[in-house]
Amino acid sequence: MRLLILTGLMGVLAGCTEVRSIEPLHAPDTLVFDPALLGVWKEDDGPGLYVVREGRDRSYEIFVTSTENESAQRYRGHLVRLAGEWFLDVTDAGNTGFAVPAYGFARVRSRGDEMEVAFLETEYLRKEVIPKSGLSRFSVEKTVILTAPTADLVDWVRRQAADPRCFAEPLKLIRTR
Repeated sequence: MRLLILTGLMGVLAGCTEVRSIEPLHAPDTLVFDPALLGVWKEDDGPGLYVVREGRDRSYEIFVTSTENESAQRYRGHLVRLAGEWFLDVTDAGNTGFAVPAYGFARVRSRGDEMEVAFLETEYLRKEVIPKSGLSRFSVEKTVILTAPTADLVDWVRRQAADPRCFAEPLKLIRTR
């Protein structure tokens, strides 16, 4: 079973995570590209449709649409393996130059044509984990913005990877193509 970050991507698109980072989880020497993530994915019991294509420099281009409306969003994701799990850091690919990029982190588990994506669980992390972490950060309303460097984020995610309380209910996806 592989953990894939695609599920995290969907949560970012839907605004499911309120823990974001100024820095990515990946570094050029830690990037992994898995073609098994490519394709068209539909939410098991929801309106979301996710098209994942190969991007530049071992990245993923992620397009998210809904069967309920015409809106579409475009994201860029990078896959890394930490503590035996697959994680995707996802950011908005439509940055116009006036916005500061922010990354959402998700754990991805994939088996054949099924995938589960679990973003960080905001409330537990905000109340129980992040205050004790030593990570540099600030808050904007309910959103925690991590400002720690990538190396510190990687160490922190490795320590949280085995704790199921740190992840939201996974989004379940089925490959359609």
